[in-house]
Formats: sequence, C-alpha cells, structure tokens
Amino acid sequence: MTSKSPQRRRDVNRTIMIVFAAIVFVCIIASVSLALVESLTPAKLVTALFSFVRYGPNEQPTEVVYTTAVPDSTFTPTHTPFPPTSTPIPPTPTATASPTHTLTPTPLPPTSTPTQIVQPTATATPTETPPPSPISTPTSDTQATETVQAQATTASQASVTAAAEVTAEASAKLTPKPTIAPPPRLGGHLVFPIFDPSRGAYDIYMADIDGKNTRRLMSEASQPAVRPDGRMIAFRRWKSDERGLETLNLDNGDVSRYTTFLEDSSPAWSQDGGDIAFFSRRESDRQSRVYRVNTNDRGEQELRDGQQTAFGEAPSWLPDGRILYRSIFPEKGIAIMNGDGSNSEIIVPDDRATAPAASPNGKFVAFMSQKEGNWEIYRVNLDGSGLRRLTQVAGNDGLPLWLPDGRTIVFASDRGGAWSIFAMNSNGSSQRRLLTLPGSLDGRVSGEPDYASRGWVEERISWSP
Repeated sequence: MTSKSPQRRRDVNRTIMIVFAAIVFVCIIASVSLALVESLTPAKLVTALFSFVRYGPNEQPTEVVYTTAVPDSTFTPTHTPFPPTSTPIPPTPTATASPTHTLTPTPLPPTSTPTQIVQPTATATPTETPPPSPISTPTSDTQATETVQAQATTASQASVTAAAEVTAEASAKLTPKPTIAPPPRLGGHLVFPIFDPSRGAYDIYMADIDGKNTRRLMSEASQPAVRPDGRMIAFRRWKSDERGLETLNLDNGDVSRYTTFLEDSSPAWSQDGGDIAFFSRRESDRQSRVYRVNTNDRGEQELRDGQQTAFGEAPSWLPDGRILYRSIFPEKGIAIMNGDGSNSEIIVPDDRATAPAASPNGKFVAFMSQKEGNWEIYRVNLDGSGLRRLTQVAGNDGLPLWLPDGRTIVFASDRGGAWSIFAMNSNGSSQRRLLTLPGSLDGRVSGEPDYASRGWVEERISWSP
C-alpha cells in the first residue's frame, strides 16, 4: 500500500496538468478564431456568443453596445389631399414616416461581479481529494484527453447553435416590410345626374374630381355618358318636347338629337365614338331591348342573335367592340355579345346584377348587384371567373365606372346618409370619398310611368378629361 500511494499521486498530478494544458490550448484557439472573425466582419455576434459561453447568461462583463433603430416601412402619399367640397368631408388620415434614429451608445445594465475562475497550475499541491465536477477523475492520460475533447466539442456545438439563432433573429429584424402603395392621384372631371324633388326632374352636373367647380350642364336630363375623347356628352332627355337621346358638344354647347322615344335609356359610346348603344322599352310589351345608333348617318339597329332579339339593359362597350349588358331573357345575368347582337353569352348568372362596366384593358368587369341584400359592387374576370365583392359598408353602392388608369373604380354611394361619389382601387382597397353630391341620385321623374323612370339604379356617372 505504501509503494502505490506516491505512484497514485503522481498519476493524479499528471492528469491535472494534462487537463490544464488542454484547457489553455482550447482558449488560445478560441481567442485566435474570435480575433480573425471580428477582423473580417463588422458584426460582433461571435464576441457576444463567446462572452455568453465564458461568463454565463447573468454574469457578462459590462460593455457599450451601439444599436441602430430600423424604422418600420411606411408610405407617404405623394399627392396633395383633395380640397373640401361644399359639404365638409372628414379628412383622410395620412400615414407619415417615422424619423430615422441616430446611433446611440446604450450601456447594458450592470451585472454582478464576474466570479473569478481559478485555473489549476503545474505547482498545485497534490491532494487525494478528486478534482471538482464536472471533470471526473481520469484513470489514464488517454481518458483525460478524450474528456477534454468531448467538452470542447459540446461547447463548440452550443456556440454554433447560438450563433445561428442570433443570425436568424437579426435577419428577421432587417427584412423590410412590404410597402403599401398610396392611391393614385386622380384628375379630370366627373359628370353625374342630380334629382330635384321640388321640380320632380333630373339635371346633369359636372365637377372637378376633387369636388370643386360644381356647375349644371343640362336641365331635365340624366344618364350622362362622356365620349372617349371627352368633347361630347350623350344623355337621356326628359323635356316633354324633346324626349329621346341627345348629345351636348362641350366645345360649343351645341345639342343634337338622335332618337325620339321617351323610353330610350342609358346611352353608351363605342371606343371610336362612331356609335351609341342604348336600351329602350318603346315596344308595346315594355320589354327592354338593346339598340345602337350611328352618330354619322343616325341609322338605328335593333341588336339580334339570329332571330333572337337581344333583350337587355344597361349596355356598355368592351375595347374590342363587343357589348356588355344586363340580359333579361332567355337568361338573366351579366352577358357579352358582338356589336351586332350575335354570340350572346352569360358570364355572371345573377338576376339581380346590372350596370356592367369593362376595365380599360378589357380583362375585368365591374357591376352592381343586390343579391346579398344591399346594392354592392363586384368584380369578375371577363370569362366569368374570379368573382369578388369589392364593397362591404352598410348602404347602397353602385354605378361603377373605371377610370382610364385601369387601377381605379369610381362609384356612387349613399353610405352615411348623403349621396356621394367614392373611389377605390380595383381590388376594393383604399375606398375614399371624392365629393359629396349637391343632391340625391334617386328620384322618379314627375308624370312618367314606372317603366320609364326607375330611379338611381338606371342612372349613370361618367368621367371627362
């Protein structure tokens, strides 16, 4: 027993020296790696990680860290807000960009004094007490080396995992949020009818799209449609001795008459301005039929698909020369036909849908429908797919009109109790009031039968450059 005790002590001392040498070697390698990484990248993530491994989560040395605040992505509309109309309109809130913060040194909160780690030395007095945990007493030099290597590997894996987590978090913070595009700046003029209950009559008005300069263009008239070049307006005339469809030349004020039946309604210009489509209940059965009249020779044509009359209402033109309309027989819904009435096809089988309007590129159709209670505005692809409801606010929304930019739909609404004209993006977003109308869109013309005057659902709003 006496001869083995000194040998055992020597083995223990040798093991302790090997462990100490391994720890010193690992620390030197880590320091060199840290210096190399920090010299190649401005980020100090690796320093933070090794500090975390060395001192622990609650005992890190105090240091100054520079942080940069990344403002949220916002948008600032570039257009000037529309001036108020005669009736004050609540202002639309405008998002403003948050100011950019400058670099500010932010000291970390003081931590407790780091506990000094007592490193073993080569001159440590031999003792029979086993080394402290977590290093168990090795029985040989090989076992001691394997233990140190295993601990170094575990620490390296923990460092890599922590670095990956910190990098992912930093990347998530630096990823910009999607930018919301502001509504497009609108220009031009709006043309619309207003009902005067004291006279029992409609009049046509024009106003700047921001609500300024409202003026009356024509008395005892409604359903205005501006020619694509903006120089002429077609409308329905209610004057007792001038019933039918007429046009007003905006350059010189000349008025021309194209049809003579009081039931002729809803004129719509072709893309080249050479024809006007309309519908009428002029026949004795009072069923709505679609017609077109040439603006040069004033020749009139009832549209047919073979022997089948095109029974329908509210016609409008597609850019390719076809006609959109509300079909009422033999099927009901939004339909398309050729300019002569042939090849009629239902694209939206909805008997409560009307007032279809095509987008400038001819890919989409907006229309109004009462199928869900209130009058609402919907959009659909030209082939009938992708039906989408655009308005959700209580009240009646209708008479959709595409602006030439192809991004904006203008419509009439009585939401809030007063008739106004609103605009929205073509997907239904950014709904905002453009102007409050100087009266109501809805009314029944005095002295006219029900089949001739049916209120705002057969009216129209239009845009002029």
